[in-house]
Amino acid sequence: MAISLAGQPLSVTENKFYSAYNPIQFRFSSGVSTCKRMKLFIYVGSSIINTNSPIIQDEDFTAGSVVANTFTFDISKIIDNYVTEDFQTINSKPYFEGANSHIRVGVKATEVLEDASTKVLSDGASLDLGANYIEVLNTALQYTDLQNSNTSSPYHAFATFELGADTRRFLTNMPFGTNSALVYNKMREDESKYLSFINPDLSLEEADLKVITYNSSGSVIAHHRITMNTVFTTPLRRVDVAVGLGNFDNLVSGDMSGGTSETILTSATVKYTCGIIDGDGDYISQLVGFKVDRDYKDYNLRFHWLNRLGGIDSFTFYGSNKRSHSSKKSFYNKNLDYAYSIGDTYKTVMQSKSNNSFEAWTDIISEDHRVWLEELLSSPSVTIQSGTDYIPIIVNDMDITTISYDDNVFQVKIEYSFSYENVIQYA
Repeated sequence: MAISLAGQPLSVTENKFYSAYNPIQFRFSSGVSTCKRMKLFIYVGSSIINTNSPIIQDEDFTAGSVVANTFTFDISKIIDNYVTEDFQTINSKPYFEGANSHIRVGVKATEVLEDASTKVLSDGASLDLGANYIEVLNTALQYTDLQNSNTSSPYHAFATFELGADTRRFLTNMPFGTNSALVYNKMREDESKYLSFINPDLSLEEADLKVITYNSSGSVIAHHRITMNTVFTTPLRRVDVAVGLGNFDNLVSGDMSGGTSETILTSATVKYTCGIIDGDGDYISQLVGFKVDRDYKDYNLRFHWLNRLGGIDSFTFYGSNKRSHSSKKSFYNKNLDYAYSIGDTYKTVMQSKSNNSFEAWTDIISEDHRVWLEELLSSPSVTIQSGTDYIPIIVNDMDITTISYDDNVFQVKIEYSFSYENVIQYA
């Protein structure tokens, strides 16, 4: 009797996605009584990553007894090493595949049979599910997220992030409010911003980014439709779309499939909204809002970081900033002869280490933004923007000052350093 699949994550044909940091379990059964162990090989893409080191599992054990010929594997701790993040080129346009944030995973199980008399082990039947891959995202779902999803389906935790309705969320995690009560986040004319989303429907032939601009009276200036249809015909599963004013500044007429022109920002533009629409013009994602920030600031420092959902969040600190420098030296001491020369020294620097540290303050922000910025402290990948470059940093501490309890507004200070030491000379 052949090996069979007793339980699994649902396949990609059912539009299911999985977090690399939450359990991803496969359960297999064998019809052979001498099968006492089972080996598991893991595909990432089309290649097996552990050919010479399969996972070997004993029979399941539950409620004080062995569940004969049944084997459960959790592969999450292995495949989470194969997903990272995508910091897209600053001010590029209009969309990109989040290739590093998403992988396809399959498995192959092989029986390990035990001879009853000699106790010699040998391979038995195999079940290869490499072509029946699942989609794994660089996303760390919280327990509350999983609990809410389990009420309807244990394998559909990403339902609210998959394109298909105007309630579907972006993986980008900044405060956006609701479609009926948008939070308009600040956007400078030269800033870059990307929204990340999941495309579950590879049969969807056309979808675009719709941008609506408004004047100071709240009246619509223009509707713009930025072409994105190749996202769905290629196809791409995990996508980053550019929505910053710096990104829009690089659009040309060929990027537009509707609207007045490729020029989105005008002198009259005060705010704008963005959302993904299908071929009929219906929104298949949430709406997000931005207000144009034309106020000159003495300080502005833009941070980009990997959030828990696997998207890249961005925020500009408009408050003051501070730079500090520290160095540490090790010395070699020697006694000098009476006939020493000008180049001889009693104390010689053998090694020196040098670091720069920084502090940055936000302007006055809301409670929603304060809570959102806490991810800066926990994110494993944070950068600051310098021109068109990303500079990796380590956020060491965060301090929050309450400006007004009545108005519920705050100011956040972070302390950070570069993720590398200064390069220095040796004596």
